[in-house]
Amino acid sequence: MFTAPPLPPEAKRPSRLRGALSAFGLGATALVLLVFNLVLFLASAYFVATPEGMYHRVWQSTQEHIYDPAVLGDWRKWEHKYDGQLPNDDVAAEKITEMLSSIGDRYTYFMTAKDVQAENERSQGNFTGVGMILGVKTDANDQPVKAADGKPLPETNADGYPLIKQLMNGGPAKAAGLKVGDAITSVNGKDTRNQSLDQIIGQIRGSEGTDVTFGLRRDGNDFTVTVTRRKINIPAVTTKKLPGAIGYLRLEGFDQYDATDEFKAGLNDLKDSKALIIDLRGNPGGFVNNAVNIASLFIEQGTVVTIRSRIPGDPKSPQYETETLKLTAKALVTETTDSRQPGVTTSSSGERQPNMAGDRPVVILVNGNSASASEMFTGAVKDNKRATVVGTRTFGKGIGQSSLRMPNGTQLHITSLRYFTPNGTWLGDGGNTQSHGIEPDVVVEAAKNLEFGEDSDNQLKQAIEILNLKIGGGSHTFFKTLWSCAG
Repeated sequence: MFTAPPLPPEAKRPSRLRGALSAFGLGATALVLLVFNLVLFLASAYFVATPEGMYHRVWQSTQEHIYDPAVLGDWRKWEHKYDGQLPNDDVAAEKITEMLSSIGDRYTYFMTAKDVQAENERSQGNFTGVGMILGVKTDANDQPVKAADGKPLPETNADGYPLIKQLMNGGPAKAAGLKVGDAITSVNGKDTRNQSLDQIIGQIRGSEGTDVTFGLRRDGNDFTVTVTRRKINIPAVTTKKLPGAIGYLRLEGFDQYDATDEFKAGLNDLKDSKALIIDLRGNPGGFVNNAVNIASLFIEQGTVVTIRSRIPGDPKSPQYETETLKLTAKALVTETTDSRQPGVTTSSSGERQPNMAGDRPVVILVNGNSASASEMFTGAVKDNKRATVVGTRTFGKGIGQSSLRMPNGTQLHITSLRYFTPNGTWLGDGGNTQSHGIEPDVVVEAAKNLEFGEDSDNQLKQAIEILNLKIGGGSHTFFKTLWSCAG
């Protein structure tokens, strides 16, 4: 459910180079091609400030870094609004959140030191929780429906109760018997109707070893289940070898530091496959460098992405830098333009990631919860005509956030860039005002209570049929046999 990554625990002060690529919803690591840094202009790694100093630091950084300063409105009114009224960091955090909420961009937000720690753990492949994902409610135009506080509402059943959209393998929720499609009627006795996603998730989260009791409704029957929260280790990649020499690789997210290495290992496991299925359904995104690196594993030559980012400075005259990343047979090349000066600067990162997929047929599976880095990857591979996209329209988040260190171990995640697919398509701002997403080549609506890779997975069945036609393997009627094969 996270759309922006933590900074590495020991991040160093970065150079300007690639600063704008710190994140597009989730950020980038220090190892990105040509070192895509995670932050823009860190004042210091861990500096201490008074609550009022922290508030003012966020106020200043917001106007300097936000992509479109016009969304700030009368930003001056916030500068001294709470002077002398911030007795501690907790109160300062509340007022900072109030200030940032006025922008109307749910991807620009403040993280407390505790939140930062939790995000660091998640990016290392583990977190504490129950292993559950809820869907986002959308309107007729596929725009997120928001609560009175501006936060998105969960997808619900006819009675208004949020629905479980995904359960993590090996997670305590799945082990306790919860199922995709179950409606959550209560959390620890509190009714879940008319609550935002953030409110519900806040009730579900807790410390390791503590219990959370869910009221559930399944097939018209109400019951309760108590789940013990624990640390969950999430492998970024899982693979299967399917009948017909088709390889299946599921990527949970681009937000783990080792996602590229895990993806390469997965492709190596599937090196004998004649065709590949890459499952990005429910993938919320991740680090920019992972999106670029993993796309490189499928593209011999061509444009990967174009990113237009705000150059930090005076909000009255915002300046921008545009970088187009292109692959040659041997390197990743960046063409850069700066609004402050004429001309194009070209640079090379040196050696690129190898095209491990070769010319094998590829299908990418996506849905409405495939966002950010997953859309960057899908757009790159699709526009370069290296894959057929199957499923439903993606989320539509063509904006990105930089992660800025703030005083006392806190962070500011702020929308600082837009990115465009190789064909020049902007995917939208994730529902703040508009959301376009990527339209699949083959639209397949999800079957009721679909679980990825299980008997109900009609989208995966369609992907297999498409690839069998491409490689001449015929069709496979009995889906249950697919997952009996060792992967």
